[in-house]
Amino acid sequence: MKYSDRDWENRNKIMTQHGPHWLSVPVHQESSDQLILNSHISEHEKKWPKKHKRTIQMNSFGTPCFEEVFPLLEELYDREWERLMDINLYFVDLVCDYLDIDCRFLKASDLEAEGEGEELLLWICREREATESTCPARWDGNYLTPELWEEAGITLTFHDYDYPEYEQGKASSSPGSPSWTC
Repeated sequence: MKYSDRDWENRNKIMTQHGPHWLSVPVHQESSDQLILNSHISEHEKKWPKKHKRTIQMNSFGTPCFEEVFPLLEELYDREWERLMDINLYFVDLVCDYLDIDCRFLKASDLEAEGEGEELLLWICREREATESTCPARWDGNYLTPELWEEAGITLTFHDYDYPEYEQGKASSSPGSPSWTC
């Protein structure tokens, strides 16, 4: 999959006293065709982990489960990372472990997947004998060809993420910001 600058691959949003704030991992982008697999964290910006930890701590201290969750995030931020993919996979595993979700994740690169874009997604679904694929609602009519999926016997389901507002420390959340509370 291609790396997309200013997207969710390298950033997420939290709510602060001053409104939504992006936490971004600086990525060295060599080309517009760069794959997530080959995206390296910029060597020029060394302070991002400390800034992230401080921002999260300042805006989440005192929330339910802060004392339980923050040490997990510190563990993530205290490691040295070279590739964006590695920090993302580690974070997903961390969240799954915390929520007691037992799930096996596979990387397309480990499957020796073929193709790119929709062709790649279809190949992976066929290879894994999928009968249904859930995609973001914004893909409906924009990125996928429903006829190809139908021919493959795979039902497409489009999910429109409706981010609820919830209490998040010193401020309520905004749509699209994660909850650090339990």
